[in-house]
Amino acid sequence: MDEHGFVTKKITCTHQIIDKLKNIRIDDQEPTEDNPTITGGSSSGSSNQNNNQPQAGVTVTKTSEKETYSLESCLHKFIDNNDQGVKFEIHGAFPSLSVDQKGSLYDWITQNFKAFGAYWIPDGLTLKVYDLATLTHKTDRVFRYMSNMTGVDIDYNFQDIVNDCWVYGGKMKKDITTVSDGSDGSGGNLDNVEEFAKSPINANFGVNKETMINDFANRSQRVHAWGVDVNRLYDTVKNAGVSPEWFFAYELQEQGTGWGWLNHTYKHGDAYSDAVSVCNWIKECSVSDTIKPAWNAPEGSMPPNQALADKWNKEFGKGSIGRVYLQGTAAAVWDLAGVTPNPAIGKPITGCVSTIKGWGGHTQQAGGGSWGWPFPSVGEGKFMDAQLFGVHAGNGRPNNFHDGLDFGSIDHPGSEVHAIHGGTCTVSRAWGNGGINWYCVIQDASGLNVEYQEAFSSASDIFVNVGQKVKTGDVIGRRNTSHLHVGITKMNIQQAFGHAWSNDGTWLDPLQIIKNGGAGDSGSSSSSSSQPTSSTTSEEYYSLVFHYEDQESIKQYDRHRGKPIVEDSIYDMNALKQYVENTIQHMPATVLTIDGAHMSDIQKGDQIKLIAPELQLDVDVVLMGIEGP
Repeated sequence: MDEHGFVTKKITCTHQIIDKLKNIRIDDQEPTEDNPTITGGSSSGSSNQNNNQPQAGVTVTKTSEKETYSLESCLHKFIDNNDQGVKFEIHGAFPSLSVDQKGSLYDWITQNFKAFGAYWIPDGLTLKVYDLATLTHKTDRVFRYMSNMTGVDIDYNFQDIVNDCWVYGGKMKKDITTVSDGSDGSGGNLDNVEEFAKSPINANFGVNKETMINDFANRSQRVHAWGVDVNRLYDTVKNAGVSPEWFFAYELQEQGTGWGWLNHTYKHGDAYSDAVSVCNWIKECSVSDTIKPAWNAPEGSMPPNQALADKWNKEFGKGSIGRVYLQGTAAAVWDLAGVTPNPAIGKPITGCVSTIKGWGGHTQQAGGGSWGWPFPSVGEGKFMDAQLFGVHAGNGRPNNFHDGLDFGSIDHPGSEVHAIHGGTCTVSRAWGNGGINWYCVIQDASGLNVEYQEAFSSASDIFVNVGQKVKTGDVIGRRNTSHLHVGITKMNIQQAFGHAWSNDGTWLDPLQIIKNGGAGDSGSSSSSSSQPTSSTTSEEYYSLVFHYEDQESIKQYDRHRGKPIVEDSIYDMNALKQYVENTIQHMPATVLTIDGAHMSDIQKGDQIKLIAPELQLDVDVVLMGIEGP
């Protein structure tokens, strides 16, 4: 509106299809925790240098964490001791951000003040910095057209508006490490549901592969819906470190097509990518420090039972099927607990055992299976240094080296000695000199020997016979001495006794092997093909994700989609949302210019009522700049 009262408009038009075309987007999907980028998965033999052990477990790290700086600290870095006489004042509250402090201060202000939500006003050589709330001064003053102003010009720019986009922040890396005793998926047990649940997640159940492949291809709903090559799926699951026999049987208990494999969560990519994602979930659950049973589900529930939870935590060691099933499927919890909250829900573990047997599967005893504690009611318990494996100063042994782990009758009470690992008894009721006394040995398919000594005061206190198959948790003898000594080695047991005082890799650390589900140092005499191995799969993803929509902007100006905003180094959701609010142009860029204003003592930051009926304006405006004398 000019000084003569004429309303004038300059309009730059774009065809409506332009905005529609901008809203049709194909953007790369950023990885999230539910759908991460997956790398690794290859296996490596464990090291015997300096007693380094592969550790089973999950490690989560922030990959892009950077130091954040307050706006005040950034300005101090530029302005303190400058040779230009420039000072600054800061007023208001501002977020801390990860920003570089380099280049000219003017360029830095231009590039970064918007992200901080900061405004600046020069006062001589003093830079005064405000947030909008602090800058704004409410007044009762009014600019009224043709009263104390002669012209109004409003410039709207809709070109860069964005009011709809996805936002990602806080880049993470999750390393999932599983360990095995070096055997190729042996140790599967189908004797009953409890023993099945003790089997390792990569167990081999000796099925007829062709029978299984054909049956699964015929019965799996997802195979038909997704057009899956079952042989390729078999290889994908096996290479991911999970038993295909169990995976296929598990899937047939679940069925459906609305979710991904095993009904774990939504489908991640194609059928094979989704299988890898589900296998990573399986491996992560299998190495959890504690089993947290899924007592409840939408279909039913049972009261939490701490005694059962404690029992299962002792029975189903790291790397076992039970450790996964109990946390992932409420129906599996009910199955093992022997309860039926909902008769319409099947028994998945029982169903798995029956299905695998139908494919010709049978118990594979000699593989060893999972690992456990010799006194399950105590579990790991506590040890003094002298009881631990390895070199410990002052333990009274030659070279201060202890070749095994001692379970004392005081710190680990109980008389029944349980097998810590399955296999075949190769030595029973043998006598060893030098304090070994009566002992027995259980050897698994990889040649790993677990030796039990010093617990038995007579040969009759050892219950297993040579050639007998033993499962993890079986009672193999009766302790009636002060302690049980457990030794683990890949070497011939008689030869290994000659290395009792030598820290040369012959003897392995039982505590680490049991805790990690089957990995320890390998002696130099062991075959490289059967050494304990570790496998680490890495997942990268953004921990913070939200869909930004400004409903007020969408209502007024229609929807304007923008490309995803990705900030690797912001790990706080509130900070990420504030960053987006400060930086995204969700309203049209608007500049209001008032000409011929007549008002004294006005200053930047004053909030003034603007009234121009001819332009349908009756709004509060904040004065951001003044030109003229």
